[in-house]
Amino acid sequence: MNAQTAAIRKFNPGTLQSDEDVTRQFVVREGELQIVLRTLADNVDAACCQHLLLIAPRGRGKTMMLARVAAEIRTNGEFTPHYLPIRFMEESQEIFSVADFWLETLFHLAKAVEKHDMELAAELAKSHADFATRWQERDIAEHVRTTVLNAAERIGKKLLLMVENLQSLSASVDNDFGWQLRETLQCEPQIVLLATAASRFAALDDANDAFFELFRTINLEPLDTESCSRLWRAVSGDGLSNREIRPLQILTGGSPRFLVIMGEFSRHRSMRELLEELVTLIDDHTEYFRSYSEVLAKQERRVYLALADLWQPSTTGEIAARARMDVRTASTLIGRLATRGALVVHGTGRKQSYSVAERLYCIYYKLRREPDEAAGVRSLIRFMTAFYSGPEDEIVRRFGSSDSPNLKDAITTALTFKALAANQAGDPDIALTICDQIDSRISPPAPIAVGSMWLRAEALALLGQHVNAIHALEAASEALDPRDGKLISIASSCISTFVVAGADERSILRILTSNEERATSLLPLIVALRRRLGEVVQAPAEVHEVANDLMRYIDELSSEGSGTPTATDR
Repeated sequence: MNAQTAAIRKFNPGTLQSDEDVTRQFVVREGELQIVLRTLADNVDAACCQHLLLIAPRGRGKTMMLARVAAEIRTNGEFTPHYLPIRFMEESQEIFSVADFWLETLFHLAKAVEKHDMELAAELAKSHADFATRWQERDIAEHVRTTVLNAAERIGKKLLLMVENLQSLSASVDNDFGWQLRETLQCEPQIVLLATAASRFAALDDANDAFFELFRTINLEPLDTESCSRLWRAVSGDGLSNREIRPLQILTGGSPRFLVIMGEFSRHRSMRELLEELVTLIDDHTEYFRSYSEVLAKQERRVYLALADLWQPSTTGEIAARARMDVRTASTLIGRLATRGALVVHGTGRKQSYSVAERLYCIYYKLRREPDEAAGVRSLIRFMTAFYSGPEDEIVRRFGSSDSPNLKDAITTALTFKALAANQAGDPDIALTICDQIDSRISPPAPIAVGSMWLRAEALALLGQHVNAIHALEAASEALDPRDGKLISIASSCISTFVVAGADERSILRILTSNEERATSLLPLIVALRRRLGEVVQAPAEVHEVANDLMRYIDELSSEGSGTPTATDR
């Protein structure tokens, strides 16, 4: 990781950073940024401005977006003459009334003008100090607001107020706060509000609330695969294909913050080493993860930890049962946590379910509560690493040493490549002949020999010899080392071919689940097969995402009209 990338902020982007650094590090969310900037451009000459609300759980990039917008305003000639960005603290814990709000605005406004007008900055700071001592006066809010508006007139710019966690702020203030703020926002074009919220809170949809239809809302969705790849390159300096980045996208839930954490941890590590050492990374950030639950009230913490332990999208009833409380109480607490962005809501109505917003926290909690779960987590990582790197790469990495001092190994390796290529080319008869040659040279438990067993089973499936293929699959499964991610890659690819070739999926499932340790290592594949058979499967969200990719992979093979993947597919 070079010096350019080392300064990327995980928690306080924009703090003590130049506008150039912020702009350089902003490599995702370009579409959302343009929506904000177009709205601000439309507001320049508007008598009544459009205000904006960014909605996303913590870690999705809300603070970074505010920093990037502020940098654009300060450096782009289209905006600099018209706007002055005023950034509040991330947690506006001193605001309980509209007077507090305008006092906080005045405080940050004084700081914002220091670089350009020291005299005005000093005047505003003095006014703030004076107003702060007069907090008991009846009309103090109006006096402070007038001072802010007059300052905007003197500066000749609109004040872009950047306020974070509006959902928490609105829950802490006086009842008339929202209506007084709305009046100013609708009647005073000098003030534009760009706010963030951890979730879409109830006031936004309540026609009797001051915030109803006040904002243009922009949802910051989880990063897609391509965006994850761009951010990873910016953080680590390493370029990864969309397929290679997919495991990180799944594990982080597309969270920019966690991708930055993992990118920093990846220094001097290969992608495989990074994923295999995920438990170490989580251990290194124990204090960060611990803070998630420690800040929650007792009952809220019970619900949050229950859902973390479930490690999958769960209904209110499932969460209540795990938290050992009645459904009504659990529902209320779930609503509070969702409003604060601690939980993600899936679906609507009776099908609604919830999951922990910070996906890696679930793994952290499982490892802390059940140390034996580390094996299951490692199995998931191993499968993901193998599946997304592709079987050819796996075989090359394990067997493809061209300068091997052992001629027998070199020849056997070459034969393995030929068998793999024959199956890919749709020549399973040739693959079977080559597997015979491999078997005459080397035997299980040697990994090459086990790989040959899987290739033999695949060839038989391609030939339509399903009974023999199933017998071969049983033998290959028995020989599979569940700790060998490279062989797991070959196994998952071969099973996909089996399914496309029309083999009995229930027989395949019976074989794959006959051994608990092997079943754990192949869990995403097993989940995919069960879902194809119409079963409702309870499994962690990460497992379901890998299973989704496997199902798409099988569908792609089927659409090609062949059970044989191409080299690119593999």
